[in-house]
Amino acid sequence: KSGRLELSDEFFISEKAWREGGAGSGGSTMFAELNSKVSVENLIKSVIIQSGNDASIALAEGIGGTEESFVRVMNELATDLGLDDSNFENSTGLPDEDMLVTARDLANLARHIIKTYPEYYDLFAQPNFEWNGINQGNRNTLLDDGIGVDGLKTGHTESAGYGIVASTTEGGRRLVAVLHGMESKSERR
Repeated sequence: KSGRLELSDEFFISEKAWREGGAGSGGSTMFAELNSKVSVENLIKSVIIQSGNDASIALAEGIGGTEESFVRVMNELATDLGLDDSNFENSTGLPDEDMLVTARDLANLARHIIKTYPEYYDLFAQPNFEWNGINQGNRNTLLDDGIGVDGLKTGHTESAGYGIVASTTEGGRRLVAVLHGMESKSERR
């Protein structure tokens, strides 16, 4: 927002980003190549559309110098935004015993993103992201259900289960919903 960062700026894909967030990690990835440079625009698209963990780490390192420094800034910003019941431990949202993010704080963060960055909000509704010859669909399947959802973000970990922050303007006003939970044992069959 301050203009210190341009979408055309490029960040380095470090060994950490590649190893902990890339294809070999078993998680969501944009398949960025080790030691390559990727534009901020493509990194952001990967994080929003595909949940690219390698992109998250590359952005964190490019902005904060290290992921750990970036996480400190994340927590400071969270405090400034009134996200009082959350604590971040990494840039990806991958499991950590000291990380906690509440549904209320996710809803407040969604409102902040929508109000503060309206010029970028359409990224959350993009149906796919192509990078390095690989076309990956948006993980938010509610976008295709014809119910008016226009964003925001999904997530899944074994420890936390499935989650979504969804938003719509149906009915003439902006609504944000946060759903989160584990699948039942009967659904696992």
